[in-house]
Amino acid sequence: MSRKRFRYFFSQINDLRNTIEELLISIDNINCLKSNDNDNKTKNSKNTNKNVDNIDTLKDEIDKMETDLRHKIEIVHKQAFIDRLTSLKNRAAYIDTINLIDSHMKEEIPFSVAIFDICGLKNINDDLGHEAGDMAITDAANILKTVFDKDNLYRFGGDEFIGIFNTISEIEMLDLFSKLDKEIHNYNKNNRISKFSLNISKGWSEYNKETDLSYREIFKRADTAMYNDKSLYYKKHAGADRRRKTNSDQNTG
Repeated sequence: MSRKRFRYFFSQINDLRNTIEELLISIDNINCLKSNDNDNKTKNSKNTNKNVDNIDTLKDEIDKMETDLRHKIEIVHKQAFIDRLTSLKNRAAYIDTINLIDSHMKEEIPFSVAIFDICGLKNINDDLGHEAGDMAITDAANILKTVFDKDNLYRFGGDEFIGIFNTISEIEMLDLFSKLDKEIHNYNKNNRISKFSLNISKGWSEYNKETDLSYREIFKRADTAMYNDKSLYYKKHAGADRRRKTNSDQNTG
């Protein structure tokens, strides 16, 4: 699948290159026409008007190519950085973001990290099938979107999501977590389609400019907090699958 995606992206990039080359040729033609127009200003008005018409035609063609180019770039970007199942940013986009964060750590720009994990996704897959598992992932993502800004959310793995936010205080984050719990409660109460109960564990940590030297330090604290929250869920639900998922599990992004 990765090879197929690469071949697709490569073909799209080639198309973009060809479009750009056509655009450059058109620009050269416009410059040539403008030069001829300046050289022939003393000639009769009929030839001058013809050059102007040609320039207008080329301008329209360039505008159309620019629109097509932007559309193709948008498609390639979505294919490369958007998770197909949830429409959230995917792991590739997440890696780009954390690399950018690490490169600016010395600037001491405040941010926070939240980690979300679907509890018992393996049980849903095993008992109800992977279509139900995909539904759980999609519904969990939609619930997260109702509480948090979609642009700050990433699908990191099969059942794991990560949010990277600008300054959010502890009180604000706890309030958002409370809203998330209410959304999940309402989902489980009103959902009459799925045969599973959806639960999302969560953890959060913020950047400390005095001690943190890399993004991973903030991530590890948030990850620990999330698994502490998850352990509480399992204590309340005896028999739930306690195995920690890996990024190679089913339903990966």
